[in-house]
Amino acid sequence: MEIAKIVLEYLKVLVWPGITVALAIIFKSDVRQLLKRLRGVRAGGAELDFEERAREERVTAQEEAGEAVEAPGATSSAAASAPVLVALADVADASPEAVVLGSWRLVEQKIVSAAYAALGWDPDQPRPRRSTTRMLIEELGRAGLDQRAVRSLRRMSTLRNQAAHEEGTVTAQGAREFASACDGWIHVLDGFMTGIHLSADYDAEVPDPTPQNS
Repeated sequence: MEIAKIVLEYLKVLVWPGITVALAIIFKSDVRQLLKRLRGVRAGGAELDFEERAREERVTAQEEAGEAVEAPGATSSAAASAPVLVALADVADASPEAVVLGSWRLVEQKIVSAAYAALGWDPDQPRPRRSTTRMLIEELGRAGLDQRAVRSLRRMSTLRNQAAHEEGTVTAQGAREFASACDGWIHVLDGFMTGIHLSADYDAEVPDPTPQNS
């Protein structure tokens, strides 16, 4: 009697996994379609997430640059910092990831130029090998770049990496938002470098107040 109970309990344990496998086989095509839909929902969520985050950084960049904050999807009324940004935005429908990578490359070049100016590097020498873009952003923060700009540039770097390594997460509109944000940060970095140069020129022109011994 005890053996019969044990066998019965064992069969109860097996019955539901068996039913699950049987149903999966019977409705295989339906399960496959459901999985495709779930993957599409996840991808769509990632695309919307990228677009929203890029829009937030674009607003921050335009505010920091002193520009009018544009409505989502509006054509920029400000002059682009680099003509190539306009060309990049025009191909967002065909290759949104390329727009993100190309736009960020322009910002990276400006970050390096700002680092040379702010840190007193010799312009005739190459940048230090271990100075990554994120490290240079932190250095610019210590050199006086507004901390709101530092935080946003770090987030932009993360979005760039997401576009490079996570396929299908960038919409055409998300790429345009990112390019507009890059344009704003190029304006900000240009202003930052202008301030550094003006300060250096002023220091060079101000006479030394220390009395000279005759």
